[in-house]
Amino acid sequence: MGIEDKIRADLKGFGGYVANKSPEVLQMAKRIIKLDANENPYGCSPKVLKALSDSRTWNIYPDANQTKLREMLA
Repeated sequence: MGIEDKIRADLKGFGGYVANKSPEVLQMAKRIIKLDANENPYGCSPKVLKALSDSRTWNIYPDANQTKLREMLA
């Protein structure tokens, strides 16, 4: 029995993940905003840029359990 036998019949026809098209691929089309890629048509807020410039850990995902917040609220 292989892994394919464990997949539900209605899901077997699904294809794999396909990455979003790059801006270069879409450059012929004007005014495309790729919301599925979490793009922001307005750019970064100056307040966010300031906060990021002051941070030394912006490249690390935050604590998913929100440990500090939970301790403060407790």
